Amino acid sequence: MKLHVELLPSGERKVMKLSDEASGFDVVDALDLRPDAHILVRDGRPIPMDEVLENGDRVKLIKVASGG
Repeated sequence: MKLHVELLPSGERKVMKLSDEASGFDVVDALDLRPDAHILVRDGRPIPMDEVLENGDRVKLIKVASGG
């Protein structure tokens, strides 16, 4: 499957080829990122990392920060 991924806040864009039935976990793993530090967004709405993505999806990975 082919996905279009935008990394935020950097704005970097990537086209990724992953196996069919890939999920958000597969995306962050392929990018060597931590799933607990990112929110996956499709069609303007956050989705669970374990949700199966579809060929041609355009998703955003938003890095979250916490602290005090």
